[in-house]
Amino acid sequence: MIHCNASELNVRSSRNPLPALEVKVDSLEERDIDFCATVAKALADFVLAHPDAHATVYLYGTMSVNFHEPAWSEFLIPLGDKRLMQVLEDAFRRLGDVPTRQSDYVSPAQGSAMFHLEGGHVWEPEDALTWLAREAQDETSATVVEDDSTGPATTDDSEGQDWDLDIPMEGAVAAEPRRSEQPTRFRQARADARVGTIKREIERVFGLPAGSVVLRGGDGAALRSDAFIRTLRSRW
Repeated sequence: MIHCNASELNVRSSRNPLPALEVKVDSLEERDIDFCATVAKALADFVLAHPDAHATVYLYGTMSVNFHEPAWSEFLIPLGDKRLMQVLEDAFRRLGDVPTRQSDYVSPAQGSAMFHLEGGHVWEPEDALTWLAREAQDETSATVVEDDSTGPATTDDSEGQDWDLDIPMEGAVAAEPRRSEQPTRFRQARADARVGTIKREIERVFGLPAGSVVLRGGDGAALRSDAFIRTLRSRW
């Protein structure tokens, strides 16, 4: 991994609405496909062919009926290189039956900067001050996602250091925690933290068995480990 301070990158931004690619994430979950890993792989292939590329991809998630039924959609908003829209669309279309569409314009300010292309690398935010990029040999160690019922997923990100979920307590189901000698300070989980990372951090802090924590949406359904905490909050 390569780390750098956020101030060292020229992350693009705009308050003007821009073309976005809408992806029906529910269709990916049904097939156990990692949305972010798919995007990261497409961008990594693009950067390999175009090392001088400079762009930022924003992500905005919401419920949508644009695919003729209520479902969760993620909107990818590329800023800085017009070729990325087609690159990302092609990546999802190659997966087969994954509904995608070039949507109405969306403002990047509504979402979060989730990927940045600069210096021949694909950067992802680690925390508010730090971005990280995988080196070539790290590309094979992309996020691995397991079904929630079999235990925690393994990831190589570390965004789960802060984890006050800011949701009703019934959203988290866990075994009775062991009493700790040390007081625990609860901090707010980043919106772009992964559910799997936060579950493992809760288990670590409270000394719970691996796989004992389940984070559920307001409908009672458990969220996948690769879902974002902001998705969990929105469903409450």
